[in-house]
Amino acid sequence: MPCSTPSGEPPQVTIANAQQLFDFLEPRRRGSVQVMSQVPGLSIAAQALLFTVALNERNPAWGRITVLIAGLAGVLAAMHLLAKHRYFEELHSDVLQRCLECLGAPGLSQDDLARLLAPGDRSLRWRSGWRAKLVSNHSTFKVWIAALCTFALADLVLLGFTVLQS
Repeated sequence: MPCSTPSGEPPQVTIANAQQLFDFLEPRRRGSVQVMSQVPGLSIAAQALLFTVALNERNPAWGRITVLIAGLAGVLAAMHLLAKHRYFEELHSDVLQRCLECLGAPGLSQDDLARLLAPGDRSLRWRSGWRAKLVSNHSTFKVWIAALCTFALADLVLLGFTVLQS
């Protein structure tokens, strides 16, 4: 049975428990972010290896087809894992934001952090101009999903050509 308050309602973030919750959840959120940054890179490294096998015409067609199917499965699994970790990271971040509000501390968002800086601070350059257009205004999650989709598409195209040639 889930923990509840004496009135029977689900527990909430309060001034009394905010610091304890924050101290418990922040390391978990950081771990999720770390995994989110590793999964796509490892998947792309695996794709590079699989493409060398799939593009080698000296390998039998059945071997190239098997490798391409495995590569596609790996990319789809990496996308799922990345999305799931993104979900948990956002969930943790939302609770952490409530903890910070209860503690009267500044938030974690880009806007909250930017408000803590003086107008001339160099990191604010990333909020406008070409830096913002290329980097800070784009979701890293969406960029990685797009990259992984490109690899999935390449797997499918190569799979189609390999099947047609055999």
